[in-house]
Amino acid sequence: MKTKHHVIIKLTLLAFAVLYSHAIANWTKQTTGLPATFMGSAIDAVDERNAVLATSGEIFSTTDGGENWYNLTLPADAGYIVDISMADEDHIWFCNGNGKIFFTANGGGSWTNQFSNETITGFMNYIEMFDTLNGIAMGDAASSSDPAAFLKTNDGGLTWTSVNDSAIGPYSADTWRRLCFVNSNVGYFFPMGGSGPELYKTSDCCSNWQKTNYEGHIQCVSFYDENIGLTISGPNAVKRTLDGGESWESLSSPHSGWGNDFEFAPQNPALVWMTDNYNLYFSDDTGKTWIKQLADCDGRDIVFVNDFWGWLLGDDGVYRTTSGGLTSVDHQDSKPVVDFELFQNYPNPFNASTVIAFNLITQGEVRLNVFNLKGEDVGKILNTELSAGHHEAVWNAGELPSGTYFYRLEIGGQFLTRKLVLLK
Repeated sequence: MKTKHHVIIKLTLLAFAVLYSHAIANWTKQTTGLPATFMGSAIDAVDERNAVLATSGEIFSTTDGGENWYNLTLPADAGYIVDISMADEDHIWFCNGNGKIFFTANGGGSWTNQFSNETITGFMNYIEMFDTLNGIAMGDAASSSDPAAFLKTNDGGLTWTSVNDSAIGPYSADTWRRLCFVNSNVGYFFPMGGSGPELYKTSDCCSNWQKTNYEGHIQCVSFYDENIGLTISGPNAVKRTLDGGESWESLSSPHSGWGNDFEFAPQNPALVWMTDNYNLYFSDDTGKTWIKQLADCDGRDIVFVNDFWGWLLGDDGVYRTTSGGLTSVDHQDSKPVVDFELFQNYPNPFNASTVIAFNLITQGEVRLNVFNLKGEDVGKILNTELSAGHHEAVWNAGELPSGTYFYRLEIGGQFLTRKLVLLK
């Protein structure tokens, strides 16, 4: 779904395991507390334990990473739920097909109707809260002669102020898929009717909209920040901008269905997931190339809280990954590390060579290797005995292609893994 810049990211040191005999993506279907079948609307999460998902008429929450889902009691006029947004485990908002916004401050124990005004909108498409106070919502215009409704709050929804008076188009002809705000001021919208269809950008919270240089149709649009964005324009067709819509690059994609969502890793725009209404795909180079991660999942919406931990909501069910959907680098569990420290490489991203630093508490035999996303060893940096203290090693990527890699330091049966990004 939308990029979740309100998520507080904590660095997760994971050792990945590669199952050389079974090269399948690591997604697990979650079922406890969920109905056998449903039509998914939207999903959001704030950390590895707390997430919420909306179907057309119900909301489910988890506080244990999805091992158990709980059906929340909703107000009688909750209606058809279109979009949902979390600021933390307690503060949750959703909007519905009757033009209303609802809010809870206690994780769904009770709800308040924060907005309802049929003279402005009778159908809410989108809501995105960046924290407990600041957010944006969008609804189709009440009539085709009015501009689409954009609402802003800076007090947690106690007041929602209509901020759009630009006649760029009255509606989206979809739910939340054709617009994306990266913060309270900067957003993109592909309206239908009026002066649409064109992709527009605002940098001042809808006071002004400017046409981007995008050409063609949009099924789904998502931006990582003000500059980096992706669209699905049709089967096998993805477009990318790295300069805020000034220029667009057409990229090939393996998808064949209707484009439903992109999701960027919160701190790394190189890592992005895409779903159509059939399969889930993954790219480690900001959409330039794609691989299929999960087949026949009827994907609707994706959310990631860091590079590894995410959920996919589909009509087929809910799937979770704790490894970015990738197979892992070593088929064993992570062990607590007490004898050394491994630091982030620098520079990162890098071109050609990078420095990897680490501290050893005791003398020992050290192995430092680099793995690609398939778990293949692509760089043997160190395999030697070293004394206690601070050490640095230089890795030259040579002819390896741009992409995401993992470097692992191992000593005495203990190991740590970190990620690095090669950009040529």
